[in-house]
Amino acid sequence: MIHSNVSPNQYKSTPIWTHSNVFSYECKCSPIWAHSNVFTDQCNFSPVWAHSNVFTLQCKFSPVWAHSNVSTHLCKLSPIWTHSNVSPHQCKSQCKFSPVWVHSNVSTHQCKLSPVWAHSKVFTDQCKFSPVWTYSNLSPHQC
Repeated sequence: MIHSNVSPNQYKSTPIWTHSNVFSYECKCSPIWAHSNVFTDQCNFSPVWAHSNVFTLQCKFSPVWAHSNVSTHLCKLSPIWTHSNVSPHQCKSQCKFSPVWVHSNVSTHQCKLSPVWAHSKVFTDQCKFSPVWTYSNLSPHQC
């Protein structure tokens, strides 16, 4: 999956995102990813971000990406992001927060977390959030 592609799948799939992310997931989904994205999901995951972030999650999410993409799917996924974040965190299914990230992440959320991203932050949380990412496509989640 590279910049604006459409990939509806219902089983196991392993996409690779151009702006530096790689994640494999088992799910039912039909996404269209592009440069900017916005999506929310429900999941249980513990990621670790850095200039080569990694996180795994189990979720049900439906994203909508800015470059006119839309994708909804239920899945279990383990991505590896590599653009600008350093954030190890673990979420529990029912915590909650909603951030909005821009090139160098800016987040507003309701949750328990401590971030610190590569471009200048790091955070750890246990929550449910729906962020809006610009530039790098990453993932918001509801844990």
